[in-house]
Amino acid sequence: MHESNGVRFYNDSIATIPEAAVVACSAFEPGTVIQIVGGSDKKLDMEPMCRALSRRAKAVLCIGQIGPALAKLSTGGSAVVKEAGTLAVAMEQAKALATPGDVVLLSPGSASYGQFVNFEERGEAFSKLAKEN
Repeated sequence: MHESNGVRFYNDSIATIPEAAVVACSAFEPGTVIQIVGGSDKKLDMEPMCRALSRRAKAVLCIGQIGPALAKLSTGGSAVVKEAGTLAVAMEQAKALATPGDVVLLSPGSASYGQFVNFEERGEAFSKLAKEN
């Protein structure tokens, strides 16, 4: 965990299934989580995750190969939904949206392949980006 200007950053890159991403979001107050989701396509049903996050999160930022599909599925709730493409762009968007008391959560619900070698590398990139101003 890293904190900057009242915003907490949590690396849950190991959450590579959609159910884990929903549980991670549920650990925080509704409307305070800016969650980064997406990665490579493992052919899992992502609709329940997208529906839950769009209702509970403040924002859902979608990255990777399945980012566009996740953005389309993440409608119907009050969350801001953006297709970010890369983790770096998602972190820029997250920092712009975050206010004191918010949480930026990397809990992607999918594998890292395509942009990263593994979940560890993705998590390290997130942690580095979280510490940048």
